[in-house]
Amino acid sequence: MKKIFTLLLFVCVVAFAKAQTMQVSGKVTSANDGQTLPGTSVIVKGTLTGAITDEKGEYKISCDKNAVLQFRFTGMKTAEIAVNGQTVINAVLQIESNVTKEVVITAIGVKKEKRSLGYATQQISSDDLTRGENTSALSALQGKISGVNIT
Repeated sequence: MKKIFTLLLFVCVVAFAKAQTMQVSGKVTSANDGQTLPGTSVIVKGTLTGAITDEKGEYKISCDKNAVLQFRFTGMKTAEIAVNGQTVINAVLQIESNVTKEVVITAIGVKKEKRSLGYATQQISSDDLTRGENTSALSALQGKISGVNIT
């Protein structure tokens, strides 16, 4: 009798815990042009649970019925939407207005400003590339930056 009671108690606890979580799905689009945003991060706020939207901008994630979902995409403002027991949540992301003018990508990371780098850099402008009689983009780059070999 004690084993049956323990088993019944365990089943009730598991069923109660399962009832608190639910499957949420939806689509993420851009407010600018209505295009879907594949590769958007969908994260349950305050947890390590997350998902990524597929090539159609669709996602599926398991979360608590009272959770808050965060939607993040590069160049867009992060959106937070409360689940409130909904099973379908479509998110529309706004374009981030304060886009940096220059980003330097290096072998050791990404810097927003050149002056914060601890080493020398070189840059070429579009005028440098269009000057002369170049037959391709590769020949336009040849010899413009020291240490770069174009083959």
